[in-house]
Amino acid sequence: LAKITLITLTAWSLVWAQVLSEDFTYSDGSLIGNGSWVHYSGTTDGQVLVSNGTVLITDQDSEDVRAEFAPVTSGMLYFGIDVQLADPGSYSGSDFEYFTGFSDTTGYSLYARTEAAALSATGWSPGISNSSGSSDATWASELDYATTYRIVVGTDISTGVSELWVDPTASSDTKISGTGSVTISDIGAVF
Repeated sequence: LAKITLITLTAWSLVWAQVLSEDFTYSDGSLIGNGSWVHYSGTTDGQVLVSNGTVLITDQDSEDVRAEFAPVTSGMLYFGIDVQLADPGSYSGSDFEYFTGFSDTTGYSLYARTEAAALSATGWSPGISNSSGSSDATWASELDYATTYRIVVGTDISTGVSELWVDPTASSDTKISGTGSVTISDIGAVF
């Protein structure tokens, strides 16, 4: 991932306010300790790495990190992330891992879980879940491996519903949505 930008839209005033911007221009090495990134889960600190302005994560790593910001308690919160997935070479299984989303201020309630929800020899499809470990919805078409895509995710704090777009130019573009709803008191980090 090359860049994360988080913005919030306050519904009653229709004013955009950026709550976090991240371009990962840190020295190569562990992401934790840079910006507002902290370790919050996993057995080994320092597994999530920065390399040449890109964050590298693998399915074998156990570390979870998050960037904290002032809690948002209402409205819509969005993030955009540039993602490139390497061909894993193995495509079996059905519980593919989420790699980004929002969390509350404790870091343990996770929302807008975004994952590589389907893998095949020819490509992958992202998925979105409002809060559970498995995707509620999966992108209908495959994305190519080794190609960078801009994934945009939005969460409505009042309903707990999250939506996902791939390379959008407008909010009316094709999207997928999580099912059901979850109660959200605040969002205070992106993981």
